[in-house]
Amino acid sequence: MRTTIQRVPATVTIILATTLLWLLAALQARGISGTAWSPLGESTLLWGPAVLHDATGPLRGITALFMHVDIQHLLLNMVMLWFVGGATEIAFGSARFLALYLAGGLASSAAILYFQPLTPTLGASGAIFALMAILIVIYHQKGLSLATPLTLLGINVVGTFLVSSISVAGHLGGLAGGAIIAGLYIQLSGNPRFLRALPWAMLGLFAVVYGIVVLTLAV
Repeated sequence: MRTTIQRVPATVTIILATTLLWLLAALQARGISGTAWSPLGESTLLWGPAVLHDATGPLRGITALFMHVDIQHLLLNMVMLWFVGGATEIAFGSARFLALYLAGGLASSAAILYFQPLTPTLGASGAIFALMAILIVIYHQKGLSLATPLTLLGINVVGTFLVSSISVAGHLGGLAGGAIIAGLYIQLSGNPRFLRALPWAMLGLFAVVYGIVVLTLAV
């Protein structure tokens, strides 16, 4: 177990930081539900009016990834992140994995603000959807069976449309971002230098896309 943790320090750090922030919000809310409406939760959630009018509003495209609505929401996403994020981090390395995680999160946040700007949204699931798309390519490149990642993705996509409280825009936005990264990964697979730069380029690209969407809110 210790060896596994040492191999995925970025995944572990994200899980610990996300859990700690949720615990602080739960203390403020005095319960394990309704943490979205605690002072900490309200300061991190992604919501169009807050993005426009708060001094640090645009940062909510990232901060929303680190807060969850309740204990069930937190546990589900952190378990998914442990398996999907861990495998992605081992394949790309910690720094590049972190760039991919944030890139997927920004793709998800951009989709939320564009399609559902008046729906307050929290959670890491958009970034995790991006990682699931990338994981399929990793399995393919390693010659592993795609049954597990495809089944995992399929179950989560179906769940997106069955559970009314889930952000469809957030999940599909993250998935679209991950699919773009995965497609470029395949195209660049013969060029190691470009592959090493890909996570950073995608983080920059989706940061720009997110910024453009934020600017459109003010129009």
